[in-house]
Amino acid sequence: MLRETTRSSKVMNSKSSRASTVLENNSPKTVLTTTNIGVTRSNSTEKKLAWLRSQIIGDDVEFDSPFGKRRLTYADHTASGRSLLYIENFIINNVLPFYGNTHTSDSYVGHRTTKMLHEAAEYIKKCLGGGRQDAIMFCGSGLHRSY
Repeated sequence: MLRETTRSSKVMNSKSSRASTVLENNSPKTVLTTTNIGVTRSNSTEKKLAWLRSQIIGDDVEFDSPFGKRRLTYADHTASGRSLLYIENFIINNVLPFYGNTHTSDSYVGHRTTKMLHEAAEYIKKCLGGGRQDAIMFCGSGLHRSY
């Protein structure tokens, strides 16, 4: 399904209808909004939290311990949180099919991944209150190191 949004941008809804790919001047930009994932602005906080909890992958997992079966409790959210189904589906449908090395723009996938990385960095900077004069630097390995 394709619908016109402005003179220079179009929106294509993905198969899962949880994300939209915005084509601005024939350059793809994928957008994930609360309305795309089934949460409306009119839902109560409790409903939103219940929906979010329902998206946790492995929330009901049990494991064998020396003390018998125990429900998995994850408490190290500082380093990383639990995987969320709607985010993993978004990545599977919108990122991984076009994923490539960020150190090149010679291929479509390399260019698109580099563009997604730069858009993510700008979004994070904006969320942290950064402006045009501010810089954000990622540290670590993998995709972030090549930035």
